[in-house]
Amino acid sequence: MYDVIIVGGGPAGLTASIYLKRAGKNVLLFEGNKLGGTLNKLKKIANYPGSVSDDGAEIATRMAKQALLLGVEVKSEFVSKVRARDGFFAVMTATESYEAKNVIYCGGIQRKQPETEKKFKGSGISYCAVCDGHFFKDKTVAVIGDGEVAASDVKYLLPLCNKVYHVTTTQAEEGAEQIKGVVSEFVGEGALSGIVVGGKTYQVDGAFIAMGGAANEIIKGLELKDGLIVTDGCKTNISGFFVAGDAGYGSMRQVVSACYEGAKAAQICVESSHN
Repeated sequence: MYDVIIVGGGPAGLTASIYLKRAGKNVLLFEGNKLGGTLNKLKKIANYPGSVSDDGAEIATRMAKQALLLGVEVKSEFVSKVRARDGFFAVMTATESYEAKNVIYCGGIQRKQPETEKKFKGSGISYCAVCDGHFFKDKTVAVIGDGEVAASDVKYLLPLCNKVYHVTTTQAEEGAEQIKGVVSEFVGEGALSGIVVGGKTYQVDGAFIAMGGAANEIIKGLELKDGLIVTDGCKTNISGFFVAGDAGYGSMRQVVSACYEGAKAAQICVESSHN
């Protein structure tokens, strides 16, 4: 029986594991891919304190090394589901079942994305206005998507950029120039230079995909909103089951906020063990 099982080894999960291990807790972390999660895929991180222009993989490597040096137990497996039992949780993979008093879910989200954008990811296409908006200061950008995520990105980019297009099937956010429809093609040589909507090409320096995403409903009974897990200070409606990182509704989806939430969830687990 583990004190805590962490599902997901990105910044949130690694931070949680470090805080728990330093507090003397018996902790197991699952990461089916590479430790560091999607942080490994980010080419440049310039808004994480202490990192002026680090490659995401460099930060991920340092975080993982710290956790492993502390002796955090890591299993390179995907968790298929979690079940609440009488006073504990059963965490299941394809081959085994593990027991824990608490679970911290740091599994991130499955992003919605147009198939046509893949070759420009990191070369003009971004999924985070807060992360990358600064790189497009005084330039022309497009925000692609409907709903709250897109509206938030538009608001963030308007003071920074010379022009902001909002590509949407509904109503554009105030201040942006509306392009009604769906992007059929992203164009450019080496880097993004334009988007095609309704047969017309619009010249842009960058495009922000703001189509939202969904968390994996890994345990039955979770309260969800817009496909994300409703949390209150990392707590969910299921006692002992916590969420840190992108899967939580309202998350900033930043490395710094993921680290904070991982530390917060770990501290709650530590404090609850004292009661």
